[in-house]
Order: sequence, then C-alpha cells, then structure tokens
Amino acid sequence: MAPKKLSAADRREILAKKRDNERKRLERIRQDPELRALQQQKERLKYARKKEKGLVKPIAEMTRREHSQKKRQWKANTKAYRERKKKVNEMVEPALPSTPSVTHDENEVQYFVTLYIRLS
Repeated sequence: MAPKKLSAADRREILAKKRDNERKRLERIRQDPELRALQQQKERLKYARKKEKGLVKPIAEMTRREHSQKKRQWKANTKAYRERKKKVNEMVEPALPSTPSVTHDENEVQYFVTLYIRLS
C-alpha cells in the first residue's frame, strides 16, 4: 500500500516543527562547551573531506571567471540579507514605543524574536 500523501498545510506544519526542533538542538549544543567543541571538530572534518573531493575550492585556486561569479553570488547574498534585516527592523520599530520607561509584554517580544529568526 502506498504511503498517505500529506496536504500542503500538514507538510508546512511538520516542516516548521522540524525547523524548531533543529534550532533548539543547535542552541543546546552551543550552550554546552564540550558539545560545541565536538560539533566544531565535526564541521572541520566535514570541510576537509569536501576540500579533498574538490567540492570546495580556495579563492587562490579559482580562475578569474570563477572568482567574479563567486563575488557576484556573495553580493547577491549580502543584499538579500540586508533587505531581510531591514524588513524586520521596519516591522519591529513601529511596534515598539519610543519611550524607554514602557515595559513590553513578553509575548510581544517573543513574537518579534521568532519573526526575526524566521526571516533570517
């Protein structure tokens, strides 16, 4: 029997839960110095394997064309990142009053923090 196909809404919900769980897992790793060191070591090994296979190429070994393509990609990524940050700041600034004496509802702060994380 074929597996049951999920609706689009169910699929989005499942993926959102997966992202949240992964974010929590990574945060737990970052908080623990031993786990963080272990994770960094794994990342270094993964990068070294990619470098050996030729999947990652140092800038010094790139041709001019490859280097210019890579720079264009970096510029596009940076531009998109800045636009996302700008959108979040535009959404947060009007919602927060300019007087520092006002305390914010914790739910309101949590909403903007999660919104920022999703957009970045």
